[in-house]
Amino acid sequence: MTRIERIGPATLILGDVLTALDGLPPVDAVITDPPYSSGGTHTAQRADDPRRRGVFAHPAPRRRVHVTQKPEGLMADLVEICAPGGVVLDPFMGSGTTGAAALRSGRGFVGVEKSAEFFEIACARLRETLTDMDWERAVAVADARARRHDRDAG
Repeated sequence: MTRIERIGPATLILGDVLTALDGLPPVDAVITDPPYSSGGTHTAQRADDPRRRGVFAHPAPRRRVHVTQKPEGLMADLVEICAPGGVVLDPFMGSGTTGAAALRSGRGFVGVEKSAEFFEIACARLRETLTDMDWERAVAVADARARRHDRDAG
């Protein structure tokens, strides 16, 4: 069974990603950690060493809700590949860290999660993220996303 929640400029889908793929809205970037990850640790800060260009390192979250939960700072760095106002997809959303980072940076978000438990956690997290944010900015992001979707569909 698929369930869709719209939370500001975010669309969250409860269901299997393979089933949900056909109905996904257009996105500008896919940022994900597939479910077969070991949930490794993250250390230090973004590397300044030119030999390590593109390496991001952040402290692991002290309290994790999900076994592979990433630091929000890491996801904030990664969503920068998507233009402000663009839409980020995480097809294995987990607890919604990528979504929170996308929303805080003025981007839309589409997340898919097959676990009902983590889907509910992600919904609550993104509602809390938007409560902490300026709703006017969130609505502007959602409006831009809708206009782009209409333009692409027509």
